[in-house]
Amino acid sequence: MLIVLFLLLQNSMAKNLSEILESLSTSKKKRVLTEKMNSNIAQNKLLFSYEAPYIGMSLSHAKENFESGIEYSLNFSQNINHPFSFKNKKHVNTYFMKASRQRLKHEFHILGLQITSLYHTACISKEVFVSSNSLVSDQEKQLSKLKKLYEVGEISKKTLLFNQLDLAKLRQKIMLNRTEYKRDLSSLQGQLDSIMINDITKLEVLECHDLRLNEKYGGLKST
Repeated sequence: MLIVLFLLLQNSMAKNLSEILESLSTSKKKRVLTEKMNSNIAQNKLLFSYEAPYIGMSLSHAKENFESGIEYSLNFSQNINHPFSFKNKKHVNTYFMKASRQRLKHEFHILGLQITSLYHTACISKEVFVSSNSLVSDQEKQLSKLKKLYEVGEISKKTLLFNQLDLAKLRQKIMLNRTEYKRDLSSLQGQLDSIMINDITKLEVLECHDLRLNEKYGGLKST
């Protein structure tokens, strides 16, 4: 049972932007948009399937001296369809269905663009986070060398303290970068309901970088 659950979770985790966009076809948002379109089409068909009846009511005072009170009048009417109106209504329904389907494609396309934008934002945050981690690693190595130099008296304590302060600031910056990345990743996940994103790998960051270069230099395809 646990093995089956693990395999299901593995299959539902996105590995790149293409898989994320493919998951939209089975997402709840896609179903909601489709159901809304079908509901609008059904209402339009119902509206043009018959002429709605008209109900009217009027009030008047009694005219005779021996009568008092108010008289009520209720009337019911319905227009008779024109012989050629059915064909016209059929055309209207057809055009409405085409427009509704086109609107669905447009809304789905906009959703894809929004998710692509969120994905790229998360990629940038991850790239900044990874870069700052690399800087910390280099700074720690440099500080280790400076400590040895300080022990043999080749640098002052002031120089050592300045470098320690720089490393502390850099570590604080890493925490902020990590928080920003998690926030951007959470924003992306919030738009998805049929697939999970635990992290963005280094390879995906490089792919995002290639996409940004392609967009900047004329939309060349990445290899």
